Parts: sequence; C-alpha cells; structure tokens
Amino acid sequence: MFNFNLKKSRIFQAIRYSQNPILRSANLLRKTFSVLFLISIVLFLYSYTEQAPERSSTVLLGLVVIFLTSVIIFWLNETFYNSILKPKLKFSIEEVFSQPKEEHNLAELLDLEAAKAIWQSIKFAKAKQYSELDSTILLYFLLKNSGSQINFIFFRSNLGLNDIIKKLKEEISRERSGHSKEPNYSADFQDVILEAMQIAQSEQQDHVDAGSIMVGLAEHSSIFKKILVEAELKKEDIANLSWWFSSTERKYQDRKEWWKYDNLLKFGSLGKNWCSGYTITLDQYSIDWSIAEEKNGFGEIIGHKTEIEETERVLARSEINNALLVGRPGVNRKNIVKASAQKARIGKSLPEINYKRIVE
Repeated sequence: MFNFNLKKSRIFQAIRYSQNPILRSANLLRKTFSVLFLISIVLFLYSYTEQAPERSSTVLLGLVVIFLTSVIIFWLNETFYNSILKPKLKFSIEEVFSQPKEEHNLAELLDLEAAKAIWQSIKFAKAKQYSELDSTILLYFLLKNSGSQINFIFFRSNLGLNDIIKKLKEEISRERSGHSKEPNYSADFQDVILEAMQIAQSEQQDHVDAGSIMVGLAEHSSIFKKILVEAELKKEDIANLSWWFSSTERKYQDRKEWWKYDNLLKFGSLGKNWCSGYTITLDQYSIDWSIAEEKNGFGEIIGHKTEIEETERVLARSEINNALLVGRPGVNRKNIVKASAQKARIGKSLPEINYKRIVE
C-alpha cells in the first residue's frame, strides 16, 4: 500500500515556516545587524577615547546593546530555521525497502524543495477537483518553482525550461475525467516517488531531493520521456546530472563543516611528516604525491573503487608487494595512484599503508 501523506509529515512544518518572511530573511538581517554592531562599537570606543559629550557616548552605547541583541535574536531565528529545513527522519530509505510497513509515511523522506513542489501539486489538484494527482502535474510544479538543482539539470542538458513549463501548463489545464474533493495518487505518480527513493538510496542520500524525482519522472512520465526523446536525451543523462549536482553540493557542505574528524585529518598533524625522517636527496629527484594531493585540496576521485582497493591490498603485503597498473592511456591509472595517496595521507587506507608516502 502506498502511504503518502504530506500534511502529517515533519517536512510539512518546514514548508509552512519557509513562508515566514522574518525567518527567511534571518540570515541577511543577522549579517546586517552584525555590521551595524561593529560600526557602533568602533564609534563608541572612538568617542570614549576622544572624551566626547556624555550624551553621545550614552546613545552609542545604547545602539551597541540594541544591535548586539538583534544579532543574537536573528542568529537564534536562523538556527531554528535551518533546523526545521531538515527535520530528523523517523526512518531511513533502507528501512522502507528492507522492512516495508504500511505505517511508513513516504512523505517523511522528502527534502524541502521536493515537498514544496508536491504540496503545490496537491493544492492544484484539489482546486480543480481532479480525481487523480498524476506525474504531469508534479512535473509542472517541480519546474515552475525550480531550485538550483533543477536549473542546473536543465541548463546542462540544454533543455528550454520556460518552453516546457508553458507546454505543461496547457496540458494540466485541460479538462480531465472524474472529479473529487480529495485526489488520489495515480499509478505513475506512485512509480515516480518509489523510483526517486531508489535513486536516493543508490546515491547514499538521506532525503529524496528534486533531482531524484526528476530521474523518476524521466522513467515514468510519458510527457517528459517524449521531451527527452525530442532532445535526444536519455534517463541516464538526467540521472548523471542529478548525481553531479548532489555530489558537488554535498562536498561543498562537508568542507564548510571544518570541525568534522575527516576534515581535520586533511589539515594534518604536527608529527606526521617526521615519520619517514628527512629525505633530502629523494626530495631533489622526486615528487611526493601525498603532499601534492594535500596542497591541491584532495580532489574527488570518481569510480575505480575495486581497482583502488586491490592496489591497496597488494601494497599492504609484507612480501611481493609490487602493484602493476596496466591499461590504455586515459583509463585513469593515474587517478588510482592519486586515490591511494589521498587515503594514505589522511589515514583512511589499510593500516600497513596509512601515513606512508607515495613518491614518483
């Protein structure tokens, strides 16, 4: 049974709060009052040292207190707003597929952008009293309120977003058979949501985002499949663009959280370079890939997981530990060595290889 009730999910609260203008602008207001606080405190200190009239110093001190209070208030609002945008999940996507239960409300797994599009689709279907909410209506509202991920997918795939939106608007405005106050979810709508969940699971995402739903629509929406065929595109093209955006966004967010253990490992430690001692002659005639990767910011290595692990196992042997990478130019042999150097540098490889240098 397809249990999908957006109004009873936690993400629905995020939809409501996201429409609050004060919460939405909390970040901008916090930054604005932070600047005003710094200016006012500089002016207050200047007036105090220059022995300005007591009244002006009192006024400036009052402004310092007001601006500081405003910064704290809007910082709390911003923290609250960010916490509701990604509510804690009651269950994971893996649980839905491994232990299917009727009480699992699949709407709990949506992210904010996807939830907003589906909520607007529901409201539209109710207003028109359609008997079913189908994938065409969902596609229209997903594109109409497109966020950065959808814009990225359409820009990279060279699809005319505005032209498609106009075409979909005409399609969903046509009279449909059957009328009901509470529309049901059509078979293709259900297939899209389930497909999106599988995509999110394969990409190791906690939530079902708009990109995953786009991939589901590319598989199960007849009108979107027709659009892709006319543009000589496939479902795999949409899936690759969705993955590209999600992985880049995830990497950017991870870098911002510098206090995480994995990020701290990349900064290195005081004694790590002393493990091998000083190798002055070797350093003259070689390139240390481990240090080079650290300076380059540990670029992302895509694919070849099996080959990287095999290389590490060979290098970790006590005897016969020579690894030979054979292949035509362009098959990413160098990236396998880079990945090994990265993992060794931050201690994420096998114990026998961790913190060893990889030298060319």
